Amino acid sequence: MAETSDLSGYDVIFVGFPVWWGREPSIIDTFLESNDLTGKTVIPFCTSGITGVEKAVAHIRGILGSGVTVEDGRRLGADGSEEEIRTWTELLKF
Repeated sequence: MAETSDLSGYDVIFVGFPVWWGREPSIIDTFLESNDLTGKTVIPFCTSGITGVEKAVAHIRGILGSGVTVEDGRRLGADGSEEEIRTWTELLKF
C-alpha cells in the first residue's frame, strides 16, 4: 500500500506531471487513490510540448469520483513563462 500524506490542512491540491501517451503517469494515480481528497479541489497541470491535459483530467476525474472537484487543468509547454503561470493561477476561482 502506498504511503498517504496529511492533506487535511489543504482545500486545494495542485497535481503536476508530465504527460505520457496522453495521460498522467501511474504514480500520480497511486497518489490520488491513496489519499482521501473528498471535499477538496484538485487542479491538474502537465508539462508537454504538444499533448494536452484533457485525457489526463478525464482519467483523474474517474479515479476521484464525484466527491472531489477536479478543475480542467492546464498544459505548460517549454516556452511557458513565470508570468503565464502567475496569470493562470490568479484567474482560478475556488
